[in-house]
Amino acid sequence: MHKTKLIGLWDLKSKDMKILVLNTVLILLIGCQIDNKSKLYNKVDKIYASKSTTNFKIDFNSLLEYSWDTLYVFDYTATPEFINYNIGCKYNYYSEFTDKIIFTKGNSVVYHEDIPVSFEGIDKKGGGLLLYFPFNPSEKIYKVSSKHAQFDVEQGENNFGEIVYYFNGNAPKSAASESLQL
Repeated sequence: MHKTKLIGLWDLKSKDMKILVLNTVLILLIGCQIDNKSKLYNKVDKIYASKSTTNFKIDFNSLLEYSWDTLYVFDYTATPEFINYNIGCKYNYYSEFTDKIIFTKGNSVVYHEDIPVSFEGIDKKGGGLLLYFPFNPSEKIYKVSSKHAQFDVEQGENNFGEIVYYFNGNAPKSAASESLQL
């Protein structure tokens, strides 16, 4: 009778197995430390932290190093065709299940962020994009020129305990009451 020898992980020596387990744990720990907030969110958050009030104005022209003329925000349901049609050029960075912030200059994309929507985040009250622009979600788009990109900002908290920023008074009444005092 011939015995079958197990191969794979079971053949590793004790020292090799410890190294494999340690590397796996390190990868998992590093992965948990990644900040999945958008760069724009981090900039708004930094400005907010420097203010002595909970409500302030922000000019989006000061947030980017790039020259731009139009800001678009699309929710995660916007199709590539819908985005291309509205921005007037091909958006080569499309990713499903992401909210999109796109800055254009003429017919070119000069800056973009695709923010993944967590499965929990499909709830309209949390997850995904943590910057709330004043648009009707059923329209799937928010558009503003650089000349009009000055917003009143209010900090709030969504249903998942995430700090969010509302622009131009679109915070729900519950978020306004939950604004953090610095």
